[in-house]
Amino acid sequence: MLAFAEWWMRYNPLGKLEGLVPIIGPNTRRKLAWDIFIMCLVLYNAVMVPLAFSYGVPDHLGFTLVEYVLTAFYAVDMAVSFRTAYYDDDGNMVRDSWPVARRYLTTWFMVDFFATVPFDAIGQAAGLGGSQTQLTVLAIFKTPRLLRLIKLVRLLDRLRRANAIKVVQLILLMVMIAHWLACIWYIIARYTPREELWGFDTLHDHRKLTWYLSAFYYSFLMLLGDKRDAYNNYERLFYIICLVAGACFYSAVVGNMALLVANMNIVSVRYRMLPTPQGCEPAFIRTLATRMRIVTFIPREVIFRQGDLGQEMYIIRSGCVAVLSKTNEYMSLLKSGDFFGEIALLTQARRTAKCIALSNCDLAVLNSYDLKLLMKEFPESASTLQAAARERLRQLQIAGRAGTAADDEEDEGKRREREELRRTRIRTISRFATGEATLAQ
Repeated sequence: MLAFAEWWMRYNPLGKLEGLVPIIGPNTRRKLAWDIFIMCLVLYNAVMVPLAFSYGVPDHLGFTLVEYVLTAFYAVDMAVSFRTAYYDDDGNMVRDSWPVARRYLTTWFMVDFFATVPFDAIGQAAGLGGSQTQLTVLAIFKTPRLLRLIKLVRLLDRLRRANAIKVVQLILLMVMIAHWLACIWYIIARYTPREELWGFDTLHDHRKLTWYLSAFYYSFLMLLGDKRDAYNNYERLFYIICLVAGACFYSAVVGNMALLVANMNIVSVRYRMLPTPQGCEPAFIRTLATRMRIVTFIPREVIFRQGDLGQEMYIIRSGCVAVLSKTNEYMSLLKSGDFFGEIALLTQARRTAKCIALSNCDLAVLNSYDLKLLMKEFPESASTLQAAARERLRQLQIAGRAGTAADDEEDEGKRREREELRRTRIRTISRFATGEATLAQ
């Protein structure tokens, strides 16, 4: 044991690993590009795996090589995940090797592991594949790779603020659902106990490619609400499921498209109301406006608390927001057009007050990740913003010190006037809430 400790201290393999494979940031461009590449591989599996155990894929060397390449890239992605930093509950980035590895082992490791292991290749090595039934079993062994679709949803969620990405996501989801339904339709027809006439075999062409294209075409139409003639009870049940799924999906598409149009229409409004110091480039301001999203807070809902890490800044589109001190004393009332949270966002400081919605509030929100990306693209505007934030913070600190000194020197009359002004401010703020005690909670 002592000899091993001496060897470890002498050669320091962990230190060499740090030098060869450093910890990477979770939001870097290279990490995002890698995630998008893995997403493309996952989409390939989402298409090919259902196709394999329904219609089947040709027994060609090219498909086998692609599967081996996918396995290799998925294994590399697991290694990358072991070296990817993360943010803890306090918003701090954790870059130490052991905490990063431990977190991955307790979260996504098992999903990635089962999605990476080539169970179909293991089955072939064990002698499966001699009959059609065994080939179907081998195809089913590929289904664990669909577990990576969970991570695909997470990646799309990171990109959800881009309107173009949202449109592509909706179209891709609709095409994918139609593909899955076409595969399920053929599986039902393949494993029914007796011969039946099926809706996708309208051309009486027994080629599987024709069957798949017909099933995909009619599945897509049923998602849009088109009615088809069913030839047996199995198909009637399948049509019912398709029509119900299509109605749900159609309502989701209409709602999302309406939201996208609304977001596109308010870009110009965001541009006009975006408070930026003079000297910022117009292209920077326009791009910044497109990155903002609208969130709604109900009355008495806490927007952020004192001491929270600043990850977002807010612009009030409608409603009122109260700013509370550490002792839950009302400091100010913010109305439509006001903005707050930018100092913590730009200076990486923690929140110095608590903000609570006094009424139904629509806030335009800009997060730190989007702002940092834009500041890299527009360094001159970034310098202007940082200088303005530091100046505003300095002025607040000076005002705070001046106010403290004035409290010691002011006479009794000014003290009463200041107290009356504070009470008036509290009454004004309390008009928007059910009570002062409720707001302070």
